[in-house]
Amino acid sequence: MSLLPGYDSDSVIIPSQESQWSVFVLSFVGLVSTYHVFAGPSGFTATKQVAWILTTISSFIMTVGSLPFVWDYVYGQGDVKSVRPFPELAVSTSRFFQAYLLADLCVGSIYYRSQITFLTGWFHHIVYLGIVEYAIRQGWAHVFALAAFMEFPTLILGTATLFPRIRSNIFFAVSFFLTRILFHIIIGVAYYLPKNRPLTRAALSALSSSTTAAPIGSVAPAVLLTFVFPMHAGWFLGCLKGFKKRAKLRREAEIKARGAKNEPKTTKSSVPPAKLSPPDAVPHASLRRRLHAHYIYDHYAHYYSTRYAHYSSRYAHYRSRLRGFALRSASSASVKESLQQRLPSLRPTLQRLPSLETFSSLPALSSLPSPIYEMSAFAFDVPPIAKKVTAAFPTREKLYGTLGLGKSGPPVAACGVQVH
Repeated sequence: MSLLPGYDSDSVIIPSQESQWSVFVLSFVGLVSTYHVFAGPSGFTATKQVAWILTTISSFIMTVGSLPFVWDYVYGQGDVKSVRPFPELAVSTSRFFQAYLLADLCVGSIYYRSQITFLTGWFHHIVYLGIVEYAIRQGWAHVFALAAFMEFPTLILGTATLFPRIRSNIFFAVSFFLTRILFHIIIGVAYYLPKNRPLTRAALSALSSSTTAAPIGSVAPAVLLTFVFPMHAGWFLGCLKGFKKRAKLRREAEIKARGAKNEPKTTKSSVPPAKLSPPDAVPHASLRRRLHAHYIYDHYAHYYSTRYAHYSSRYAHYRSRLRGFALRSASSASVKESLQQRLPSLRPTLQRLPSLETFSSLPALSSLPSPIYEMSAFAFDVPPIAKKVTAAFPTREKLYGTLGLGKSGPPVAACGVQVH
């Protein structure tokens, strides 16, 4: 009875447990021995290089072991159902990968512990030990062997680490994207489809012994692929950040080289340069105290100089205002004193003033001749007019009476000063 396209269930030979564990033990011993061969004094000595010895060997074997499954996948035009199980090859490849994970943890914890991180070391290896064991027990070793083709960029990176001269960052980035991003997404989506879901070993046994309808396959391989994808995506983002960082460093180096090239060349002098003796070393604490004191002096000197200029300007302003007030007070006092001195001399003049009533008998101004049109007819006797005006001024008694001071009261000046 055909369970898979092109295969008969009777022809599928699953390796026994003894043979599986034999492959595991031999792989573990072989990897540990290989590490000690290549990590000796005559081999790789750098810590980062010796940490990649086992990884490079494992990625090479896993990539080669996945080629028959990749061939079926490509030959079937991208149909995962066309991938033949090859149980002996698939299970042996899976057991080898388990041996590598365990050997890398054991050897790394002794010789290159600094290179084994929690995420890419302990967590990654322990999780994959469980995933591979689950795939073997469910009869999905061929699914894991197909996905093992994603170890190809690891082979490129490991080879470049061991042999830096053949390093190619672009080749690694392109292979990583094609396998661990694009190929990962394609097979992950394919295994989500009901027609491509693989059957478990129990389902295959039940199907071979009954005539009922074929059961629906498990979605577990698709879920596992989805669970692993974020880790691959994070590594790819780190790769892109590395490209960006290296490009920035390259541009800075080019700018520095261009600046050094454009600098004028100085002629070498035949006179040897004078030897400069370095100054005495100043203790850090002493230098710090000096700088602190200098900072405080500058800060407060600026503050007080600004305040002094402000108060100086305010003082000059108020001083000018006080001087103006004093000058005005002095001028008013001098005017008052001059009036007091002149009022006694004005007393006879005030006594000779005529009464204000005499001005009413004078002719109106409108009756006088115009100075413009009647200048020739304008003639009068000055002495009589002067006499008449003088006679019209009020006497001293009348002036006092008009002001309400009586006959004996002293006259009052306009500024409020009494005349004695």
